[in-house]
Amino acid sequence: MGIVKWVSQLIQWFKGLFRRRPVSDAAAGPTEKAAPGITFFTVYIPTLDGRFEYLGTEDYGSGEIVILPFGPEDREIFGIVEKQQRYPVDKLPLPLWKMKYILGKAPEAIVKEYGRLNQSKARNKASQ
Repeated sequence: MGIVKWVSQLIQWFKGLFRRRPVSDAAAGPTEKAAPGITFFTVYIPTLDGRFEYLGTEDYGSGEIVILPFGPEDREIFGIVEKQQRYPVDKLPLPLWKMKYILGKAPEAIVKEYGRLNQSKARNKASQ
């Protein structure tokens, strides 16, 4: 009895998938107020001296230090968020299948170390 019910539900799902919508539905347009899009984060990776694009599941502010997967083996490294940009789905700068996600915010000890290194770099520049 369970398989018959499952097959029946599957058939109903396929019927709904190929059902034609009335013209009035199409004229009404999308119901969401904000245009759908995807947020990309530009992250500076100091150890590589480069900027890379990542996706994120949270809001990361400019200057936050985050954990990133990098390379084919997804080695965890740290980077600094520089900016975030929202792109419409049809105008993405990179294909989604090539993108990786920010893993999360860096631990407090790493944040303090980055702060200490930046202060020493600023002192070295000022003394030159």
